[in-house]
Amino acid sequence: MEREMVASSTILSAGYEAASETLEIEFKSGGTYQYYNVPESVYQDFMASDSKGKFLHVYIKSSYPCSRV
Repeated sequence: MEREMVASSTILSAGYEAASETLEIEFKSGGTYQYYNVPESVYQDFMASDSKGKFLHVYIKSSYPCSRV
């Protein structure tokens, strides 16, 4: 999955695959995680947010299953 660099103190890059509704986040600490069943609208809101780390913590981490890749 292709990711694009984002402006964040904790997140390095993010990518999204609409067909599988998979959000992939690469953290500056080195880990990469995929979040599943994430609607495209949530991805768009994430990318538009001023604080991507906060958005991820509040709206994605507690709502969607994930695994480290």
